Amino acid sequence: MTPKSVIGLLTEGAITLEVNSTLRQQGNLSQMAYQTVELVAFLSRLQTLKPGDLVYTGTPAGVAAVSAGDAFRAEIAGLEPLQFSLVSA
Repeated sequence: MTPKSVIGLLTEGAITLEVNSTLRQQGNLSQMAYQTVELVAFLSRLQTLKPGDLVYTGTPAGVAAVSAGDAFRAEIAGLEPLQFSLVSA
């Protein structure tokens, strides 16, 4: 994890999602309807947030079906990428 003291407030930066090594989505934090600090502040009033928690906020263009076994790489410029595979429930 990258601490806030290192990156500051995230108000802009490229966002990408690759599925099976193919770019599926891309956007920028500056395109979001609400800034990340506003979202985290609001959610913190409803639920205790802890390091490692993920906050899903919606998605840029490129939405498509995914399947068990698909490999994902999500990245926000300046942060460590998040990599995972989808497993069946």
